[in-house]
Amino acid sequence: MSRTRTVGLRLAVTALVAVAAIFALEWFLRQEDVALRDEQLRVALASAKPLPQPPVLGVQTELVWLCAAFDSVPPLVAPVVQILRDGSFAVRKAAPVATLPGPRTVAAIALLLPVKALPDLTAIQRAALLDQLSAIFTARPIASGQVQCAGLAGESADLAALLSWVR
Repeated sequence: MSRTRTVGLRLAVTALVAVAAIFALEWFLRQEDVALRDEQLRVALASAKPLPQPPVLGVQTELVWLCAAFDSVPPLVAPVVQILRDGSFAVRKAAPVATLPGPRTVAAIALLLPVKALPDLTAIQRAALLDQLSAIFTARPIASGQVQCAGLAGESADLAALLSWVR
């Protein structure tokens, strides 16, 4: 009988050790998964493409036109900067040539948007637009009369909400 108890005790201890080993292995693998996910997230965030810097226009203005298409840009407005779908910029019409040294003042600047309505802007496009507006206007807050829309569907509330984000 003593032998039966010893075998039973051995089986019980072996089962407990096996269960403990399984739990330890499960815990170790979960810790490795968390560390791997953290590393992948860190690499993904570190390799994220930064937003391009807005072009330096070298002019001052008190009026910016937000346009849906080049055709809707008012005549004699220069420079014209297009915000592309990926948030990058392209100067479509350059500023007038300076006749005197120093900062130049133009009547207006036009920004071509890749959408037909302000709420349709993606986060990257909206960030690019806000960066360009921040570079153009130094005074805060920007008055809603300083930014006009041409060819864009939407309400003045959309424009006011957008301008409230300019820092």
